[in-house]
Amino acid sequence: MKFKIIPLTSLFLLNHITVSAADQFQYVELTIVNVSIDEGSDSAGLGVEGKLKISDNFYANAAYQKLSNSDTENDRGFIGLGMKYEVNKYLVPFSQIDYVNINGKFKTSSDSLSLKQYRIGVGVAGSVSDIQYKLGLSRYFIEGNEVKDETIEFLEAFYSINNSFSVGGKAELADGGNIYGVGIRYRF
Repeated sequence: MKFKIIPLTSLFLLNHITVSAADQFQYVELTIVNVSIDEGSDSAGLGVEGKLKISDNFYANAAYQKLSNSDTENDRGFIGLGMKYEVNKYLVPFSQIDYVNINGKFKTSSDSLSLKQYRIGVGVAGSVSDIQYKLGLSRYFIEGNEVKDETIEFLEAFYSINNSFSVGGKAELADGGNIYGVGIRYRF
């Protein structure tokens, strides 16, 4: 009798731990961030990000990052809305629009920096066993003295430790520099 219970229990647990791709749209995440800019002014710091399901197909997102290097300190805030369509448990195309506000101070002078960006992104989220991933493209429109636009590739992969927590990494790759992060995510 006990040899029937062990396989059934393990089958239930394995099935229960497998995470749906749609779970990537309702979480809170703490991230260590590294921004590598081509001009050589790399910054590092901490960030917090979250997504909240509004309905089956819509979600809200917000993020905050505190970054610094030897010359500057920067605060980056994001807020946005997204739309997703769950094709099946393992494949979810999505689109998202964000407003990004960056404020910085130079450590050696009283000069400051303020930048507003608008970001439109499309991609696909997926799940393979306990690994969740997102791949896609974002287009940034940067306000300032001149309007500049840039396309950025993004990707992330997180491994589910259990039904609530996962660990992983993410990257945004662009011509002007890259952003890398590693973090822990709590899904609710």
